Amino acid sequence: MSLTDFSFDLDSCVQELGEFDTFLKTHTDLKERADVLPFFKKHKHLSAYISTYNTGMEIFDKLDYEYGIYGKFSIDLMVGDSKNRKYTLIEFEDAKPTSIFQPNGNKKTLEWSHRFDHGFSQFVDWLWKFDDFKVTKDYQTTFGKRDPKLFGILVIGRNKSLPSVEETERMEWRSRNVSIGKVDISCVTFDDLYSDLKERLTNGHKQFASSKSFMEPTTH
Repeated sequence: MSLTDFSFDLDSCVQELGEFDTFLKTHTDLKERADVLPFFKKHKHLSAYISTYNTGMEIFDKLDYEYGIYGKFSIDLMVGDSKNRKYTLIEFEDAKPTSIFQPNGNKKTLEWSHRFDHGFSQFVDWLWKFDDFKVTKDYQTTFGKRDPKLFGILVIGRNKSLPSVEETERMEWRSRNVSIGKVDISCVTFDDLYSDLKERLTNGHKQFASSKSFMEPTTH
């Protein structure tokens, strides 16, 4: 149950962001198991930096892929700041034209896709199981005796999956306003994930330096 120790390196993250750019440019559609997870497993520093969506994280010193929850569920990526007891749960889904919205019969308004609802439901199950096991020794070994501050990120689809301004606004509204209990869940496309992380690296987030060294990032 314990999370694996991790040492974040900013220079490596900058390099991996460039590789993420290439990855997106050379892959039109993305499959979760065949494309997305293998890529991020090879790019740990970029994976850790996704947690910058979780405001208040100061370090990335814990990181695990396909983190198992009591043999019941598996979190695609989990990043932790053990000092401030902040942890980010990340679910990757696929990126296809109907990953976010899909046609709804003869209705003009698109409906949320089954894939999107599946991804969001993952957080419901994870948080339910964490809550169910709060009193166990394993839980306290991972998070301590006090409740951790959790944050969720659903990464799904490409910007082309949002065919109009209305669908873009619907997704942004949902990301800002829909939470599970006290846990906020941010929803973002793979394209926006790249753009957001590039902007943060370009502007420089010095608080995310590793304990060993920090160098100003270069602009990709």
